[in-house]
Amino acid sequence: MVYFIQQGDGGPIKIGYTSGLAENRLLALQTANPYPLRLLGSIRNAGKKKESELHKLFEYSRLSGEWFEYSRELDFYIRSATNPFDYEKSGGTHILLRWVDDYNTPEDGVRATDRCLFCGDFCPGSLGQNNSRNCAVRFHEITHEDGTGIVSLNGFYMKRRDEHFHTQEEIKKHKEFCEFRSAWIEGQLEGMTFDYYPITPESQSLRMRAA
Repeated sequence: MVYFIQQGDGGPIKIGYTSGLAENRLLALQTANPYPLRLLGSIRNAGKKKESELHKLFEYSRLSGEWFEYSRELDFYIRSATNPFDYEKSGGTHILLRWVDDYNTPEDGVRATDRCLFCGDFCPGSLGQNNSRNCAVRFHEITHEDGTGIVSLNGFYMKRRDEHFHTQEEIKKHKEFCEFRSAWIEGQLEGMTFDYYPITPESQSLRMRAA
């Protein structure tokens, strides 16, 4: 897995790979570091290739070796890459799931509680359909915490929450999680602009800068 360990609050961040547990790497690194370290998150099933891609992505902020200067864009990437979301496999393709609470008027269509992770907004869609035509894409690819890559070109599925959660308590807990995630995304998007630049010929990744 690829892990992200930070020295102190707002200090440098190590982007590393381990075949074991990220928590064990944290303990090993702490014994050789006089300052407190903390684990920011990890991407399970991500290998050395992903680690190399991230090192290249944030090369401009590299301090030494695998340590990188803290930046808002690195912080955003870590939170996005390690933030849980739901996806579904359909015909060999992994597609982002967005959950719907209720119907509004026919003109408004369907309201999703959680924001789209590709554009950070409540872009519209139809229940059970692969939708991306109305999405103002800012993030071409997101990585699930299990290492699965989800690309915006495949769009997303919108599904009714009450059809997939059996009790009111399950619905309530998932709704609260989606609302928390939406509020976090909104806060991260505020005051930032977005640029795209290629990492590989097949994909693009998000780069942000302060507005």
